[in-house]
Amino acid sequence: MDGLLSELRHELETYPQDRTACGSELGCLGIYRCVKPQRLSSIPLHSPCMMLVVTGCKHISLDNVNFAIRPGEMVTLPAGREFRVVNAPDRGSQNYHGMALHFAPVVLEQFCQIYGPSYCNQLSQPAWHSKAPESLIAELLQWLRWSRRFGIDQHIAEQRQMTMLLLLAQAGLLGNLLLSHEPSWRRRIINLVNLDPARSWGVQELCLRLGCSESSLRRHLQEEETSFREILEEVRLAAGLALLQQTYLQIGTIAERVGYQSQSRFGERFKRRFGITPSDLRRTRTGDDPIPADMLNASTGSYAVDSSRLA
Repeated sequence: MDGLLSELRHELETYPQDRTACGSELGCLGIYRCVKPQRLSSIPLHSPCMMLVVTGCKHISLDNVNFAIRPGEMVTLPAGREFRVVNAPDRGSQNYHGMALHFAPVVLEQFCQIYGPSYCNQLSQPAWHSKAPESLIAELLQWLRWSRRFGIDQHIAEQRQMTMLLLLAQAGLLGNLLLSHEPSWRRRIINLVNLDPARSWGVQELCLRLGCSESSLRRHLQEEETSFREILEEVRLAAGLALLQQTYLQIGTIAERVGYQSQSRFGERFKRRFGITPSDLRRTRTGDDPIPADMLNASTGSYAVDSSRLA
């Protein structure tokens, strides 16, 4: 285990930072780094997630339950929840390295169809915090090395996710990831808005895409104790958080890309949601140093934003 974890740590330390923007190359696998503690609140989980700590410590608070995840340990979380997190760098190296894999709905559906009967008993025994299986760390290491050399398209990413689900199932750690794969109306809207957070989404367009009337949609959302405006803001802010965590784009550019015409309004809403300003969060990644010029230039391209990818 220690040898594999050291190899994975080295891979993360040397993986080009400009190539991890929103995980478009890594296929729903996120790499997270910081050199100062990160404290974030009210982070929404839009898809089931597995998080692994490689360097430092991650503290998660969820429904009044606290987890301290240390190197070589992992946590699995179901969709539809909110949590607070502190990513704490290692005292010696002053670095935090973590990974998060968010499982796509289509992959979960396929897994349940093919393998569900074999592992359905794990639904009643959800595993939250545990030591990461060596097989899982080895697969993540291979995933990074492959993507560094070849990149990963959507279909390969889905196959990688399926492999990860099987490894977790064999270790008895699957339960939480299968708890919430049935789409609610809220989930359906999140999936649509995630395609383009900056779009001027309206209720009429959503109803056309969802195949329902406006009154029916409002009734469904009322039953789920939410509203379209609440969902839209949640998705946009989560998309902004993903970009802040994984790119070096200017904050004003990030605000525009997730649908805010005003950087100040984006910053105000961001702090209200997550308990930290975009500028302060950026400094946890760069320290007091300015953003390296090569990273800044590399972050001016166009990336697909997936707000479900948070850790």
